[in-house]
Amino acid sequence: MNEKNILIADDDETIRSTLTQILHEHGFTVLLASNGKEAVEVTRNNPVDMAILDIKMPIMDGINALRKIKEFDQNIEVLIMTGWANLESLKQAMVNYGALDYILKPFSYTEIVHSVSRALFKRDFILQREIAENEPDNRILELEKDLYGKTRQLRESQIKYKEIIENSNDGIIVVQDGMSKFMNPKILEMTYYTEQEILDIPFNKIIHPEDFTMVMEMHTRLLHNEDVPTISIFRALTKNGKCTWVENNAVRTIWEGRPAVLNFLRDISERKRIEEALWESQKQYWELYEHAKEYYVLIDDRTGRLRQPNREMLRVMGYSREELEQLHFIEIVDHEDREKVENARRMKLKEKDGASITYNCWVRTKKGEKRLLNVTELQLTSIRGTFLSAIDLTELEKMKELMTRSEKLSSLGQLAAGLAHELRNPLAVISSCSQFCLDGMDLTRLLSENLQMIYRSSQRANKLIQNLLEFARPSSLEWKNVDINQVITKTWNIAKIHMPPVHISFVEQLDENLPKIVGDNEKLSQVFLNLFLNAIQAISNEGVIGVHTHFLSEKNMVEVEIIDNGSGIPEDYRHMIFDPFFTTKDKGIGLGLSICHSIVEQHNGTITMESKSQCGTTVSVGLPAVQG
Repeated sequence: MNEKNILIADDDETIRSTLTQILHEHGFTVLLASNGKEAVEVTRNNPVDMAILDIKMPIMDGINALRKIKEFDQNIEVLIMTGWANLESLKQAMVNYGALDYILKPFSYTEIVHSVSRALFKRDFILQREIAENEPDNRILELEKDLYGKTRQLRESQIKYKEIIENSNDGIIVVQDGMSKFMNPKILEMTYYTEQEILDIPFNKIIHPEDFTMVMEMHTRLLHNEDVPTISIFRALTKNGKCTWVENNAVRTIWEGRPAVLNFLRDISERKRIEEALWESQKQYWELYEHAKEYYVLIDDRTGRLRQPNREMLRVMGYSREELEQLHFIEIVDHEDREKVENARRMKLKEKDGASITYNCWVRTKKGEKRLLNVTELQLTSIRGTFLSAIDLTELEKMKELMTRSEKLSSLGQLAAGLAHELRNPLAVISSCSQFCLDGMDLTRLLSENLQMIYRSSQRANKLIQNLLEFARPSSLEWKNVDINQVITKTWNIAKIHMPPVHISFVEQLDENLPKIVGDNEKLSQVFLNLFLNAIQAISNEGVIGVHTHFLSEKNMVEVEIIDNGSGIPEDYRHMIFDPFFTTKDKGIGLGLSICHSIVEQHNGTITMESKSQCGTTVSVGLPAVQG
């Protein structure tokens, strides 16, 4: 038995019952309260090791209950539980009143067990430390504070991510073993079901009977990691039996430790109506066509040129109607996707009238911006052309990257604390002993060289740990107005010190009327110094490094472009350049660009990189400009 007393305070009897069952299974004694005032009384009259408090309760809320409980005993660990993610209240609970962590509803079994175990471990450690305090314990406690800070950052990221999911215009639903496990509010809006109704019925009940075999077969193949198209179109059934056409972007994911399918559903009923109207009569669809939110254009089969693009396509692509109608569709497709698109279109030509194809491809706007489109082409011999419709998936792709990066950051935060704890003490011993031998003993040349190698290696390992902690636990920023042009000039002068004995030309085009940004001067200098050094190292002989600054008024962003004509980055590596520990350098540790990415994100900016083998690299950093 664990012989620990855990207080649960929540005004929802179901929540209290569920948590009681989970904690009893692990041998804990449970004390119950239905509001904050009762929780305080229970703590006053009973020994309590930790408390789980709902943030929103009658009579007295969880924040005030936390404050009073901590007055009784600072060592009682408290978890705040909430179904409404108010970031400021949670910060107040953790920073001002000493809550260890918080749990978002709905919670999982494993999350509760893990959070309770971590809280009790910390309490036991602190109590033992009061009995026998020593220096190693202080170091471990400092590391735990670092991990605590990182946990809070990750929790804030979790809230922001949850807000993105809940406010998405696409329906998002997780399916596991044929049942729905999670859905966002848009799914409920699309189907007219309640959340509990969706959880209680098989996923195929909201799919038209003629389509669910196709959808479930794709799910099965995704779960087995087979290479299948992730985009599909089917009819979804609402609670009242109405049919809605949806486009589904499905990907394999892990839900509560087991494989599942994450579905992004977009209502394309309007698009289907337009396609049907076009098929029935070319004269009846133009009003819908012209004002649709998706991208529509016709392709002339005789000339291959685009014609009659709708307003949305012209707006996003940045061309005038006359300019776009002089181009072939393949000309706006990104070079890396052109072969794939041409192969797909050749297959379509072999089909009969009415045949369609669907594919994803990256396109370039007039200004060079890349956008990811899901394209459907419909062959229409009656008009001697092809009807092309496209949905913009760019923001969805960014959401997927955010999810992946958040998962990596979470794992790295735990790894950082573990590495610091496990490695720094033995490294300190290795470093000091080797240095003592070098300074205080008569050594043979061979023994001296080996000890110097040991000392240098220990210093490099310590630097790796320090860089890892800096990435996993970003320091606070000193915000002030910053002149980016001055930062560029200063960091380039520093970078020239590291320049190898080759001829490198530096070309700068700095906008003299550039507005200032609000940021941390030193952190931004660290970003641009790292980027300059990477550019220098990419040039093996003669070369040119260019830096351009300009103001993007439509985005209110200051943009910095660093361009080199070096060896470029191989295609297979481009998607990993910002990943922790990825490096192409023999002596690199692979955290430079990861730290740059983290600093730019702290400034609410963006950093992107475009490169081709043997054709150089362009890095673009965007930072919000000062308003007014």
